[in-house]
Amino acid sequence: MKKILSAALLLTSLSINAQETYTNAELATQDLDGDARYVGMGGAMEALGANISAASENPAAMGLFRSNAASVSFGMSNHSAIGNRSADSRTVVNLDQAGVVFNHRIGYNSYLNWGINYHKSTNFNQIMAIASEGLKYGDITVKNEDGSVAYSYPLYGSQNGITYEKGGDIVDSQVDKLNYVLIGDQTFSSYDNFLKRDRRGYISNYDFTISGNHNNRIFWGASLTIADVKYKNRTSYEEKVLDLGEPNGNITFEDTHNIKGIGVNIKGGIIVRPIEENPLRVGLSVETPTWYNLSSESQTYGAHTIYINEPGLLLLPLKASTKCDHSFVITTPWKFGISAGTTFGRNLAIGASFNYADYSTIKSKFKEDHKYDWWKDDISTSYQNDEAMNKHTKATLKGVSTLKLGAEYRITPNISLRAGYNLVTPMYSKDGVRNMFINSPGIETATTTDYTNWQSTNRFTCGAGFTKGKFFADVAFQYSTVSGTYLPYQNCSDIVLDAYVTPSRPIDITNSRTQLICTIGVKF
Repeated sequence: MKKILSAALLLTSLSINAQETYTNAELATQDLDGDARYVGMGGAMEALGANISAASENPAAMGLFRSNAASVSFGMSNHSAIGNRSADSRTVVNLDQAGVVFNHRIGYNSYLNWGINYHKSTNFNQIMAIASEGLKYGDITVKNEDGSVAYSYPLYGSQNGITYEKGGDIVDSQVDKLNYVLIGDQTFSSYDNFLKRDRRGYISNYDFTISGNHNNRIFWGASLTIADVKYKNRTSYEEKVLDLGEPNGNITFEDTHNIKGIGVNIKGGIIVRPIEENPLRVGLSVETPTWYNLSSESQTYGAHTIYINEPGLLLLPLKASTKCDHSFVITTPWKFGISAGTTFGRNLAIGASFNYADYSTIKSKFKEDHKYDWWKDDISTSYQNDEAMNKHTKATLKGVSTLKLGAEYRITPNISLRAGYNLVTPMYSKDGVRNMFINSPGIETATTTDYTNWQSTNRFTCGAGFTKGKFFADVAFQYSTVSGTYLPYQNCSDIVLDAYVTPSRPIDITNSRTQLICTIGVKF
């Protein structure tokens, strides 16, 4: 015997503990952020150097400074609502960058520089409002035990037509903390679901960099980066339920999820001028995986009400809530970069860079408590590799290439104009799913099931700069856009309790972000 199981049943998993692939991917990605000159040129300044934000990608870029310098950058970013149910937007004011570089001459045409810089590498701000329906084709046929057709009606989600048998015992479907009872002669399917999400937060990086210059031909650098994570996510989900094609109740789900913690990585780089008489510069850089030690605070509420109209049958409304704190560890992939830049006279500079990181290598660990340690008067703990989740990550995520192009033209001795472009290839496989049936703590204790497979990201930038003596001021504008396919839950069948999860219609969505940055600085 088979029964239809509303996908909302999967959403009532109310205990919370570990991490999973799609959340880890959000924590591992980076935006184009920094000072206004860097952003205005699309970030393609790693080989051109003499820019404190470029040193966050290739530390050798700091070796091209010829004086002390300090700068601070403020900005506003606007995030339009994602989805098909809202025209809302949010504008956020940010401190995007603040740093100082100290320059020391150590010989003829050779320097040793060091600096400290703060910048935001990732902006989590996002508004999402999406309504979707089950697939509107096919039908369901329910048969009696003798094989005759009991009834047939259209099913949202049956592409080729699915046949179920009628009759049987009560099915007790326990999904973590909640029990949901289906009566043997009843069938239910999901009709419409509506998700709202309000996500805020950022990852702030603190770079401690040392860099050198040998004879103005070879530049080297290394940096230690400490990352500060602040992630706040609130999700509201509602799903209507059909009984024989008629509305027959609803399911609601509320979830708040906060993540905070720190991460650390090391970067190294080199820039060379192959030809002494030529201004062409070529750079190479490498970044170790970022090791994140994170803690999570979550609170979840779920409720459903299903009405059964047959005599003698009753399903009471059910409500439940839970709170949970936990710790986990993730490591991001290695990152490699190559860059080139040159100048033409004193008026034109162009740059290009290429970065690669294989996000399928993200690793997850979960905290495991052990027996009481009498010597330390505490319960001993350790972090264990989440092998099942790591396998899922390897199958779902892939290598990402980032191409940056940028140019700067000085129209007067004091005024410059800039433009840039970025192309970031997709991180997610086209057939990637948020598999809710993995034998992993990250799934067994998950509180949401929706996911989006984002495609390529395109960024367009422009800007202008003004210098007067030792003072400089820059402005930059950035427009970033990425499209993706959203699903409220994994489409699957015959996985849990011999049940069928009603497929949901994929929704094509676009996430756009505009940003204005202003930088002021001084050379001293």
